[in-house]
Amino acid sequence: MSIILVGLVFSAVMLYFTHLYYRRGQFSRRDFAFWALIWVGFGVLLLTYQGIQQLSHLFGVIRFLDFVTILAVMALFALMFYVFERMRLLQKKIEKIVEAVALREAKK
Repeated sequence: MSIILVGLVFSAVMLYFTHLYYRRGQFSRRDFAFWALIWVGFGVLLLTYQGIQQLSHLFGVIRFLDFVTILAVMALFALMFYVFERMRLLQKKIEKIVEAVALREAKK
């Protein structure tokens, strides 16, 4: 039971930081909604431990921690893919800006 309490405190602290970054303007509304959903979902996962444990048995995973680990690895790969895609988009934008500045400097 104590690990669930630690997890809930962690979730609440991270939700607080998410709200704090949003209030400071460091997170957009979309970022805030995404991370708030993650932290609330984590808290709900901890509170519904028994139900999730029964669900994990349906997928053939015996231990609850194994099920959560599998889900976490899948989520991390999805986030990594998203960050990679955003990084490539930013790289293309930076290349366009650098090209425009170089062309403008060449005309002077």
